[in-house]
Amino acid sequence: ALGVYVSFNGGGLWQPLKLNLPTVPVRDLAIKDSDLAIATHGRAFWILDDITPLRQMTPTTLDQPAHLFSPAPAVRFRSGGSFVPAGAAVGQNPPDGVVIDYYLKSKPTSEVTLDILDAKGKVIRSFSSKEKPEQTCPGDIRGEREHGGELSIQPGLNRFVWDMRYELPVDVPCAVYDEGGPLAPLALAGHYEARLTVNGQNYTAPIQIVPDPREKVGQEDLAKQFDLTQKLRDLMQQNHVAVLEIRGVNAQLDALKKRLSGDAKAKDIASAVDAAQQKMNEVEDALIQSKATASEDMLNYPIELNSKIGYLINGVDSADSAPPQQDWDLYAVYQKQVDGWVAKWKAIVSTDLAQLNQKMRRANIPMVAPQPVRGAGESGEAR
Repeated sequence: ALGVYVSFNGGGLWQPLKLNLPTVPVRDLAIKDSDLAIATHGRAFWILDDITPLRQMTPTTLDQPAHLFSPAPAVRFRSGGSFVPAGAAVGQNPPDGVVIDYYLKSKPTSEVTLDILDAKGKVIRSFSSKEKPEQTCPGDIRGEREHGGELSIQPGLNRFVWDMRYELPVDVPCAVYDEGGPLAPLALAGHYEARLTVNGQNYTAPIQIVPDPREKVGQEDLAKQFDLTQKLRDLMQQNHVAVLEIRGVNAQLDALKKRLSGDAKAKDIASAVDAAQQKMNEVEDALIQSKATASEDMLNYPIELNSKIGYLINGVDSADSAPPQQDWDLYAVYQKQVDGWVAKWKAIVSTDLAQLNQKMRRANIPMVAPQPVRGAGESGEAR
């Protein structure tokens, strides 16, 4: 036969399963787990990764406004990558992670979201069709770190891959890290759930992550690694939230100084602003290295707390094993330091900024305050 055909009604109607398959004679078919491999006559092998949606397709599936297919079990493993010479005759490997397929009969009229929930019903990762704003950063600094991309809202069958990671810490725009940036824990083997929301309607499907059969590491050791990675993720979240709050208040104070420049009557307020900003900048400089404008700059400036945390979390996550005691000890050191600097920031808010706001209130000037920052660990509602 020329090509491959598929039927969803027991052979009553056949339609081509083509994709990028050229029109060639097909000599044999083989299904391995959830993958379809075909042998062509003189055109090598062609493999369709993960035919799970085809197995679950029914005559009524495409009549629904939307449909979320149940993903095939995903193997938990770390992809280290390998070097492939340019021009090598190799195929493209399937994506690493949980492959989630969903069908949209028409383009949705509102934002589409996909939540990943753990066995207790807590949201551990969220994705959206909303386009992320681009960040313009100096030098070779990247903008916002990848969070898995955006959901497609094109009519028809769509595919999205969850990399099995929990939510990343909130992003500090254009931040520079020394040896490893923000990272989130890799999910342990077990049961999870996907929840797709289209036009206000929820569609759910079970997710199963199975252990890597090649691994010799016990689940207890993997749980210890997950625990420390999660604690370090939360510590970087605490660090980043404080940095963003400080920068937000600093922007308000800069605008205030510009507004009051040249006003002799506001000299007292301007002096209080300068004093508060001096204390705020001291805290920020301890939490993050903000002078660096390129990765090489980290050789010129001190490595600050957020980059130290990034180095440790990437080391803990580098291989499946229980973290040594030294990693736990270093985490305790960083936790104490972050707590100390965050406490200083909160003291500035409750004293210096509070006193500044009193002066501004008497002068009928709008007050300043930290704006709430939402990020990892704050969106995990239960069902």
